[in-house]
Amino acid sequence: MRTPRWDLMQQFPPDPYSANLSWPGKKVIGAAKIDLASVLSGIHHDEDGRFGLWAELLLGKVRVGSLGKDCPAIDADQFFARGDGHYLNPVNVDARALCYRAVALSIRDVIFASLIGKDPREAPHYWTPFGGKQPSRWASLRLVPRPLDPDPNWQVEFYLKRRSGDRYINHQPLVMPESGLDDRWKQLGEYIAAPDNAIPSRTLETNRLRKTSFTFHHIQYVGTDLGDPRTGPGNSAAYFDLKKWLSSKTSFLEHIGQDEWSVLELGRLVGTYKAYKSLDADPHDNGAFKE
Repeated sequence: MRTPRWDLMQQFPPDPYSANLSWPGKKVIGAAKIDLASVLSGIHHDEDGRFGLWAELLLGKVRVGSLGKDCPAIDADQFFARGDGHYLNPVNVDARALCYRAVALSIRDVIFASLIGKDPREAPHYWTPFGGKQPSRWASLRLVPRPLDPDPNWQVEFYLKRRSGDRYINHQPLVMPESGLDDRWKQLGEYIAAPDNAIPSRTLETNRLRKTSFTFHHIQYVGTDLGDPRTGPGNSAAYFDLKKWLSSKTSFLEHIGQDEWSVLELGRLVGTYKAYKSLDADPHDNGAFKE
């Protein structure tokens, strides 16, 4: 829900933001060459999926009527979601229910189009599951989620206890849009609610990385707050512009810092990426867990 992979690929194109890891890379992650955007988006995706996100429907809560046998009506509001490898986890039950219905609504589009031979939205009962016309272009888009706000006070604890006052909260994302998360959700809302003849064009989102500072060989060093895949994500509320820091002209000492990044920080990123991929599958996931 929060991983801006397309934006990261534009911000850090494979050339020059990649490294040749040679045979050690093939042994560790299965690839001799790896690019920065893929590593960042991989960590971000796996981090959010493993620790989960509280979310709500982007266009507001709604009642979804019955879509047939084993798919009864539900009231969709705030819910907790986990990612790959956690689909059948009991804490993922609300997200799974919404997933079932989004897929069912998409299949229903195909069936309606086949039956009436034209745009399925022209079918008399197209919006019936929602009790009437909705602001989204397509029925399934009415269920697009929006993660709840991050909070630097977030702690690793049971998902129902991840609260600040009377609201649920999430950990800080690995990358943060310069324009802010609210602007991202506003743009997405405009996209899924726009008429067919007025869909907004895709715009690039420039992102910053979660920041942490530590001392490396007696030189103050700025790195990415990666956390630990086994215990908890990074949660720093401070962010830095990695691309600008890497490409700007620098003094001698700052240049040493940039050289350090190329070997130390990329190593940390690749190591974290590998650590997420090496975690045991969730025992509740269908077919992913082997005794």
